[in-house]
Formats: sequence, C-alpha cells, structure tokens
Amino acid sequence: MSKSCYRYLLTRLENNEPTIASLEQTIEDIKAVLAASDVPIPAGLAKLHQVGTFKIVNDVPSGKIETILMARAEIGDAGVSSRDKHAP
Repeated sequence: MSKSCYRYLLTRLENNEPTIASLEQTIEDIKAVLAASDVPIPAGLAKLHQVGTFKIVNDVPSGKIETILMARAEIGDAGVSSRDKHAP
C-alpha cells in the first residue's frame, strides 16, 4: 500500500466558535468522520482531494456543528506542502 501524499487537518466549530482548530488527522480518521456523517467515503475523499476542503454541517438542539476537513498535497520527501512551496 502506498503512503498518502496528503496532510489532513480537521477543524470543528460549534455555533461559530472553534472547538478544534487544525488538528492533524490520518486518512483513516478522515474516513471515519465521513462515514459517521453518512457521506460516501469514495465521493467524500474525491471532493476533499480535488477541492482541498470539505464541510459537514450537523444541526443539533443547541445550534449547529460544522466539521471542516482539509487536505494539503505534499511535494517531495521533505513534507513541504504545495501551498508553502509557492509562498513568497
């Protein structure tokens, strides 16, 4: 099995207040979040990798919970993300 070329992060907001900010995740963690939110894993991963972010919004009695998944492509062995590589 090949190693992922992506770095995954999760941010969670409850009623627009951050409860988790940019927590690094594994691909298995991301799959579990998608599955728990009834998002088909292949389609969710495809969109996440294509767009770079995937937002899941759940309405709860106290308001809403937004889970924002992020995928950042990494270039080479140094682990430098493509976004960082082009930064001034």
